[in-house]
Amino acid sequence: FFFSSEIKKELFVDPNVEGHLEIEINVSFPQIPCDLMTLDAVDFFGTFQEGMDQKTVKHKLDRDGNWISQAKHLVDSKKDPGKKYTKSNAHGNEDNGHCGSCYGAEMHEGDCCNTCDDVKKRYEIRGWHVEVGDVSIVQCAKERLEEVAMLTNHEGCNLYSKMQVGRVQGNIHFIPGRQLTMNGMHLHDVGDKVIKSLNLSHIVHVLRFGEKFPAAQNPLEGRRVDLEEDAMGRMQYFVKVVPTRYEARAYLPSPLSGAGSLETYQYSVTDHFSSKQMDKNNFIPGLFFLYEFSPIKIRVYESGPFSSFVHFLLQLCAICGGVFTVAGLIDAFLYHSVQTVQRKRELGKFQ
Repeated sequence: FFFSSEIKKELFVDPNVEGHLEIEINVSFPQIPCDLMTLDAVDFFGTFQEGMDQKTVKHKLDRDGNWISQAKHLVDSKKDPGKKYTKSNAHGNEDNGHCGSCYGAEMHEGDCCNTCDDVKKRYEIRGWHVEVGDVSIVQCAKERLEEVAMLTNHEGCNLYSKMQVGRVQGNIHFIPGRQLTMNGMHLHDVGDKVIKSLNLSHIVHVLRFGEKFPAAQNPLEGRRVDLEEDAMGRMQYFVKVVPTRYEARAYLPSPLSGAGSLETYQYSVTDHFSSKQMDKNNFIPGLFFLYEFSPIKIRVYESGPFSSFVHFLLQLCAICGGVFTVAGLIDAFLYHSVQTVQRKRELGKFQ
């Protein structure tokens, strides 16, 4: 009985408006290969989360959702295509008047590299290293996209990441297609017909702000959304993050103020899906988690029948004392009753 407890809650205005917190997110896309899905985060001021490629772990999934292997990272080395040549001054691999850049590895002026293999060969001759997943090499990116297109609806992707963010409004987004960086901005190439035909069905395994605690309200965890075939568009989750102070029940008094407490967060959510409007300007498809912080803070604490173990001992002593006192009274009553009966019997007054 002493160890039983119940969860109680109190609301008050949060006096703290600064600081940072950790966000943990884990989402699976059963019908989108890893090479076609990117994860990024940006706050209200337009500051992008740094190093998201390194912070994100991707795993390839089979049709049953089982892990196949860890996906290779795509890189953007921001290679400069250099001078572009036309058919009139190009030689060596012209393709219908188009002359692809060799990204500085040309042996002669006018050399063309129209395929990823052409670029690799030029780099090998120069003794340079080329990353196969370099999205800034257009030829390799196109061939990689064509290979991945054949895996669509047959291979999925799981993305997991942890990031530190400030306590300001922001969003975390999963966008299909290539991601490029230009002048500090993250741009997304979503115009390919393969991107337009993807299915945005997804499973949110984990979306957590701060540390987990008992009775936390994280309603998106475990949510599965199955969309119709070729259902590409924009899925938005509007997340209201509520600062929370969790206080575990202390069975023994502690001299430390705040011992057994945890400053963390929980959230509520609404959602909205916009069907694909890929031809409209500024429409970016994908999965978006738009979060903002509530000015109200919740105190969640465990409450039991006794405030502390000392209180329990005092109550136990009081009960034992009461039982002992009542037992003494009953014993005294019975004893004196028996004594009275015996005396009357001795005097012959008791029939």
